[in-house]
Amino acid sequence: MAFQIEPATKEVPMYTPYFAAQRRNLLPYAIGLFKKGGFEGQRLIEGDAPLRFAITWEGGPLPVDQVVCRVKFGNDPQQFYEMTLANYELVEFLIDVITEVQRGNPPGLPTSFFKKLMRREDITAAV
Repeated sequence: MAFQIEPATKEVPMYTPYFAAQRRNLLPYAIGLFKKGGFEGQRLIEGDAPLRFAITWEGGPLPVDQVVCRVKFGNDPQQFYEMTLANYELVEFLIDVITEVQRGNPPGLPTSFFKKLMRREDITAAV
């Protein structure tokens, strides 16, 4: 699976204050991924086969705008989890995705993302 991201340029200055200096070098790529509106990846499961997922999101362009994330596992379009968070929070998770891809791993969200997703009171789980 090719994972190519066009780095963003004009949006980087407004997001920079939200990130630690050591993470800012990947900010153009994370914002570029954010602008794509989603990707397919896999969640590594210890002692089991990876779990494939698709994540999509919609929201405004500003770092403090709210974005609605929808994560779908498997092939059933009716089975998904949804949460709302600030754009800069999602971009923080996307920096981790870019880091993993640069290490030669398949795209995947960090454990902290899934913990937040599963703990949310406003989760929508359609079955």
